[in-house]
Amino acid sequence: MLQNWCTHWEANSFGYWALCETIDGESEVCGFGGIMRKQVGTQLSLNLYFRLAPQVWGRGLGSAIATAALKLAFVELKEAEVLALVRPANLASRRTIERAGLRLHDTTDDVPGQEHSLIYRISSEQYAANVG
Repeated sequence: MLQNWCTHWEANSFGYWALCETIDGESEVCGFGGIMRKQVGTQLSLNLYFRLAPQVWGRGLGSAIATAALKLAFVELKEAEVLALVRPANLASRRTIERAGLRLHDTTDDVPGQEHSLIYRISSEQYAANVG
């Protein structure tokens, strides 16, 4: 997975970021997130992603990652849309994604034997209306 992320960075000059926390002078990776091109459902799109260690949950870091990633996608890269893939039971991530302006768009059967994952979407026009 990390090799795929690095390859994406090399090819596109952007990708997922590592989030670090420094405590008592020691830095520790506490999460990852950002945007990366990947297959989401049936289409290749920019995927908004964040995954945080439990000890940093509830601090707004997912929202900060989403805000920075959407700004990169729409302001710097001039992309048309961003998607986010989330498991239905992950209510905290769904709330974070929705606060960032993404809306439920579709589902995909990506985990065999499990409930379909949810695909959220935001367009550049929706982003502009949200931040404008």
